[in-house]
Amino acid sequence: MLKIRLQLLGRKKQPFYRIVVAEARSRRGGKATEIIGHFNPFSKEFACKADRYELWIKRGAQPTDTVKALVSKHGLLVKKEMVKSVNDTRPPIIVPPYRPNPSPPLPPKKEDDADKQNES
Repeated sequence: MLKIRLQLLGRKKQPFYRIVVAEARSRRGGKATEIIGHFNPFSKEFACKADRYELWIKRGAQPTDTVKALVSKHGLLVKKEMVKSVNDTRPPIIVPPYRPNPSPPLPPKKEDDADKQNES
C-alpha cells in the first residue's frame, strides 16, 4: 500500500519536510516512489504538485493525517466525487449468512449383524 507522507530532512532544530509517495512499510527517511512537494514549518512555506497529488490519490495512495491537514489548509483538497479509488473498481465481496454446520448424520445400523448376534 502506498502512502503520501512527510519525509524529514534538514538539520538539528531546523526540520524541513518533503511530501513524498512511498511504500507504507518503508522507513520515514527511506526510498520514496516520487517527491511531490515540500514543507518548511519555520517559514510556513508549502509547495505541492496538485496534479501529481490527485493522480496518486486516484491510484489508491492514502495520505497521512498530517499531509491531509496541510493539503486542506493550503486549498489543494481533492473532492471525494473526483476520486475513484482502486477499491471502488473491484466488485463487492458477497458473504453468505452464517449457518452452523449440522452434525454429520449417524451411520445407519446394520440390522443383519444385530439379528445374528441375538440368534446365537
